[in-house]
Amino acid sequence: MHGSAWGVRGTGPAMQEVAAGRLEFMVGPLAVTLPLHEGGQVRILGLTSSERLAVAPKVPTLIEQGVGIANYGWWGMCGAAGTPKAVIDTLRKAVIAAVDAPAYRSVLEPSGTIAMASTPAEMAGVIADTLRDFGALIKELGIKQLE
Repeated sequence: MHGSAWGVRGTGPAMQEVAAGRLEFMVGPLAVTLPLHEGGQVRILGLTSSERLAVAPKVPTLIEQGVGIANYGWWGMCGAAGTPKAVIDTLRKAVIAAVDAPAYRSVLEPSGTIAMASTPAEMAGVIADTLRDFGALIKELGIKQLE
């Protein structure tokens, strides 16, 4: 790498460093990357999704290229331990309604974001899988936590 990603604070500034040629590589959200790719400022090497996305049908996945990686960025809602089940159920219903709303999807889907809701148990599984998968890799590579 010509530059160090460690000194860059945030996805937008990091992608600007890639576009300027001061940083050779990064993994970033398609919402930030795709406009720069379409403008010829960066080249998307592959998607981390398991399948090609409708917003970037010509961009292959890493899996298609022989790299066995499928990983998604995710957002989750968390609450305090002991939050009553009735409150969690009410919030979940509201989230499902928002995620399923055409207005919400019309904003997310053009950016390559896949909108979906899950149960608290499913979200706990996603968190556990992420910690397992990346925790081991972080230890193996000796990556230190940023302060």
